[in-house]
Amino acid sequence: MRAPSGRRLAAMAMIVTVAGGLAACASAGSAETATEPASSPRAAAPAAPEVAAPEPTRDASDRDQPDASRATEPAVAVGTGEGTRAPARPSAPAPAPAPAPAPSTPPASEEPSEPVAPPFVEHPVASGGFTTQNGSASFTVPAGWTGTDRSRLDVASFDGPTWINLVDLRGDGAAVRFLESMSVGPIPGAHPGEFGVVDARPIAGSMVAQSFWQRDARGGFVPHVAIVTVQQQAAHGFPAGMIQHVAWPGEGCSTVVAELSGAPGFRSAFASEAEAVAFLRTAPAAAALDVIASVRYTGLDGRTLP
Repeated sequence: MRAPSGRRLAAMAMIVTVAGGLAACASAGSAETATEPASSPRAAAPAAPEVAAPEPTRDASDRDQPDASRATEPAVAVGTGEGTRAPARPSAPAPAPAPAPAPSTPPASEEPSEPVAPPFVEHPVASGGFTTQNGSASFTVPAGWTGTDRSRLDVASFDGPTWINLVDLRGDGAAVRFLESMSVGPIPGAHPGEFGVVDARPIAGSMVAQSFWQRDARGGFVPHVAIVTVQQQAAHGFPAGMIQHVAWPGEGCSTVVAELSGAPGFRSAFASEAEAVAFLRTAPAAAALDVIASVRYTGLDGRTLP
């Protein structure tokens, strides 16, 4: 056998080198195929959208460890398109709001509200016939006399809202006040033997317009011109014949008195009966008596409002 030539040796060496490379490639491919996991025969379904936020991926070392934060959560279905978490229990519906209560009407007051007194107004009074605003009385104002009507509603009367008649008249040296209401009390008078009548003019019943003198505690003689009521019989500790400077028309009372302090020769108390009588016969006192004697009551009282 002939020795191979150099060219033949070189070709053989190349063949051996190529075969070794192919064998190495085949060995590497087999090892890679053995380490690759087998693919699942079922195609993976598309994952359902997660409602909750994604959780961090755990490695292989703690996959078998229980997760305390997921202990109460429902199991998740893997590899299916169905729900990934059991639905939460629905909460109870919120209660409907209660209807607003209807506005209540305040109960009507059992007691009537007290009226408010009207603004105070003065009305001038001229000479001639005059009638009170509520029609309870009338009288005559002499020529040359003037006056002011200050009648008003009395909201503080014990008998409820009533009317007060208050008229002031002024003449030459004399003045007369007409006052009528439900709350004027009686004015103390004089006992028999302690007064003397100078002139008297009946009005109605026991009411008399008169000028008279009355003894005071010091023994003086005090002049008066007024409507008085004569005590017809003993009552309430007063003897018969006593006079009061008050009239009682209807259920109310009235005082009509003269103010003679502006008359010439006036004294609050005279030293003698003769001086008192002389003064009560002067023109101013006589004019005041004429006005007072003209008073006529109609029977209405302060309960009658204008």
